[in-house]
Parts: sequence; structure tokens; C-alpha cells
Amino acid sequence: FYSESSKVFYGRDNVLLYGDEFLGYFEALLNAGQIFDLIGKKHLLRDGLKKYKMIVLPGAACLSDEEVRAIREYVAGGGKVLATYHTSLYDAFGGRRDDFALRDVFGCSYAGHIPEKDYRLRTDYVKLRNKELEYGFLKYASFDSEVAGYALPAPTVTVKNTDAEVRGSLLRSKPGLKTYSPGFVNSVTFSDREETLITTHPFGKGHAAYIGAKLGAL
Repeated sequence: FYSESSKVFYGRDNVLLYGDEFLGYFEALLNAGQIFDLIGKKHLLRDGLKKYKMIVLPGAACLSDEEVRAIREYVAGGGKVLATYHTSLYDAFGGRRDDFALRDVFGCSYAGHIPEKDYRLRTDYVKLRNKELEYGFLKYASFDSEVAGYALPAPTVTVKNTDAEVRGSLLRSKPGLKTYSPGFVNSVTFSDREETLITTHPFGKGHAAYIGAKLGAL
């Protein structure tokens, strides 16, 4: 799903704040050989979602009440959505909501943002290396054990879990830790803080998956 409102109003100072996340998922689907359609607002508001098994909402921050309602009805009717980062946290004109408009679909609520402001990995790489920007480490549940160790040098949203199943958590590094690794690290000292980052949640006849990090921008 391509959100024109998110490009214009969320990324008003820098359109690539939205574009990086959207293009990352677009390229991932292409590289995986998946067949997909690029859809927009007209598909949501003209009952055009029924033929799709799954809708991907990569960082679709700015959604109108009508778009939110259409997505909610789609999932309740048996559809699946994958949503990331700030999806539905802003209205159609970039006004900040108190919580995700799709919180009932996600099964979780917005808790906070790490760091406080969004950034682009490609332009702020030096700040990340110097630990001027905070990043964490991804802990995910595998089939046989929980694994932690992947550095996550991307802006993240942490959530308050209500009734969703936690699939991945964010481990925040201790202040002053100078380790920077965009890939796997064998050992690292973590703080005791573990925060919900990835969830799945049944809603009506469908399901929603939420990822609180801008993975598409990596």
C-alpha cells in the first residue's frame, strides 16, 4: 500500500523518511519474486481489497479515518495485514494521534519512539557509529529458542502489548556502549530493559502483524 498522505505530510521535511521504508519493502517483494499489486487510497475506499490475501502497510503513518475503517473491515472479514513503524499514528494531514488508529487490529498501543526523532540510516550513519543516536538489538523467538544479537540501527517504536502475541523484542544497550555492528554480534552487554517490538494478533476472521522498526530502511 502506497500512502500519498504519508509521503506529503509525514515526510514534509524529507520525503525519504517515508520513501525509504516503502521502497525497502517494495524491493524486498521484487527480489523475492513475489507477484503483487501496488495499491493506493482508491483501492481502500472502493471496496477493492477483497481479492487480496494480504496487505502490506510499510510505515503508512498518515491514514484518514476512512482508510482506517476500510483496513479494519478488511482484516475483520478475513484479510491479513503487515504494518510497520508509525502506521496509523497520524491522521491524513499529519496530525499526531494519541495512539495507533489501528490499535484494536494490532492488539497493541503506541508506547514510545527510539530515538525521539526519526532519522535516515544512510545520512546519519556517522552519528550511529559514534553512538550519538540510540539503537537497540533485536531479540526474536525462533522455533526452538529465543535468539538475541542482531543490531538494529534503525528508528523504532515500542508498544504496550494488550492481547497480541509477542514475536520479537527490543533490547536497549547500556548508556556509553560503543559497540556498533549492523549484523550479528556474538556477545554484547544489554540493559535489563526489554520492550515489545514485533507482535501478531487475530482480529475478527483475519490477522495482523506489527513490526515497530523501520526494517525497510535498512
